[in-house]
Amino acid sequence: MGCMVVQWLAHGGSWFESLLIRPLSVWSLHVLPGEVFLSGYSGFLPQSRDINTPLLYFSDMGPQPSKPPTPPPSPCLRQPWRTLPTSTQDNLNFMKSYQPRNKGVKHLRILLHGPVGAGKSSFVNSVESALRGIVTNRALTDATSGSSFTLKYQTYKIQKDHQSFYSIVFNDIMGLEANLNNGVQVEDVKLALRGHVREDYKFRTNGPLTENDPGYDSNPSLDDKVHVLVCVVPVSSVSLLGDKVVQKLREVRLAASDLGIPQLAILTKVDQACPEVRSNIHNLHKSKYLKGQVEKFSAMLGIPINCIFLVKNYESEIKTTDDINGPLLTALYMSLYIRNHVPKSIKFRTRPEIVTNRVPSSDLHLSQEAATAGQFGLRVVQWMNNLN
Repeated sequence: MGCMVVQWLAHGGSWFESLLIRPLSVWSLHVLPGEVFLSGYSGFLPQSRDINTPLLYFSDMGPQPSKPPTPPPSPCLRQPWRTLPTSTQDNLNFMKSYQPRNKGVKHLRILLHGPVGAGKSSFVNSVESALRGIVTNRALTDATSGSSFTLKYQTYKIQKDHQSFYSIVFNDIMGLEANLNNGVQVEDVKLALRGHVREDYKFRTNGPLTENDPGYDSNPSLDDKVHVLVCVVPVSSVSLLGDKVVQKLREVRLAASDLGIPQLAILTKVDQACPEVRSNIHNLHKSKYLKGQVEKFSAMLGIPINCIFLVKNYESEIKTTDDINGPLLTALYMSLYIRNHVPKSIKFRTRPEIVTNRVPSSDLHLSQEAATAGQFGLRVVQWMNNLN
């Protein structure tokens, strides 16, 4: 028997109480204001007292509920698109023993730049927290200001113990803005790359640093120059960056490429941008949205995907955790690795259309420092090559 239509007049009364059952292949049910009738059946049926009387559909197998709506696709991938090294202790041990390859350089200098409010100062605090095992807030931040909170050229050393520091320093600068008269001048960032900006120089928004300015260092040492450039951008802002800001970021990137300075990118505030990560940090590299933002940023600036890192900064937390430390320390390690161990034959993209995502296996030459660090360096090289 085919599907049947049953009209049940639930409220009995002076009319009738009955079931009217007909095969759909024979009858068609019509509902009009004030009357119900079947085509092919002579006459009209009286309307039920309840015009909302339900229509129940029966098949040969009994009552069948309506088909449930198709669930929306999951916002997360089944497997992470990037797998980080599992041990944060390996990273910590390497950082403690790290020394720049050039004996004339005491510290590897990492310059952080990016738009206003990107979380550059928070990233410095978070890395220091991960290295020291306690949440710190030495680099001042501002969660409410719409303009750059960092106004001076500042260097941050991270204390290893009571007697020594890590061989890494961070330089934090004023943020970039679309307006020419706001934010740090691109020329000042270029001067910082070459070591010409003195410590505590206060950036001017109306013009770049000049050679006659007291803040200009005319004879910088190799230690004063920038060794790694890191672009810091909130992950939710990738699609919102204006053309003028993107142009400034590209201009800085090209200047660094001309100087042979390797570059990485850090996409911050992942928990604010992605509810799945906010509820579970392990979704960091499963989130389809975050993966898409990484790909967009790579296409925008030409930075290879395996040189772009997603991180969550320490903000409301009062204790450090391996889940937050892991991505932070991986990004830091790659900053050191890319400076010290990527051969000069490896070219970084200077334009978005040129793609160089892998380190050729024939060029994987580890230095003596990497060898003394055990097999960890080799594992990271292999991991870097496997990044999507």
